[in-house]
Amino acid sequence: MSKKKKEDAENEKNVEEKIKNMLRVALDIEAYDRISNVKVANQELYVAAAQNVLAVYNRIERKINDDELKHILATIVSQKERRTSITFDRK
Repeated sequence: MSKKKKEDAENEKNVEEKIKNMLRVALDIEAYDRISNVKVANQELYVAAAQNVLAVYNRIERKINDDELKHILATIVSQKERRTSITFDRK
């Protein structure tokens, strides 16, 4: 592996560790476990949820519990969800 790739991989690992540490501070134990499961299942949802969690935490300045995280996740999913409707025009 080239030196540049090693540095990039190391920087990415450092950023991920910083995000994990910030989430540990912002979330209670159950909520942190849930967001860890989300990370395994859906990386895109995890990134959006982590951004929202940290923004909410900075606003309210207290730990976010599991119910609040569920609400944040549901909001993100509903915003990204595309609704398909089929209409039939009968003649």
